[in-house]
Amino acid sequence: MAKIPDFDILLGGFPCQAFSIIGKKNGFNNETSGTLFFEIERILKVKRPSAFMLENVRNLTAHDGGQTFRVITEHLQNLGYTIYSKVLNALDYGLPQKRERIIIVGFSENVFFKFPTPVLNRKTLSDILEQDVSRR
Repeated sequence: MAKIPDFDILLGGFPCQAFSIIGKKNGFNNETSGTLFFEIERILKVKRPSAFMLENVRNLTAHDGGQTFRVITEHLQNLGYTIYSKVLNALDYGLPQKRERIIIVGFSENVFFKFPTPVLNRKTLSDILEQDVSRR
């Protein structure tokens, strides 16, 4: 832990395979990837950044009947962080891809936080692809 320099904001994620609907859904029982959230928790406990943002698959909220997500949020709250979470879809923010992710944001102080508002005009793949591409 001493090799990690001090920092103000932690941005990251932990492996999703153990929680994904297309994985084996072993959750915390998957010792190689399912428990890496607890390493993030350990870093937060030692380094005490003022804020963090974590990302994972949507199914993290439903895995094991919601118990996995409850454990994660309780652990973060027990560290003294105020937690906000929401499932966001990249499609709603200007990317032409349906990619739903749970975003978990935490603050060491009680601050007001609001997730971004979805854009009104969604983009399609044809909106971003070049129409006239010369062959090289």
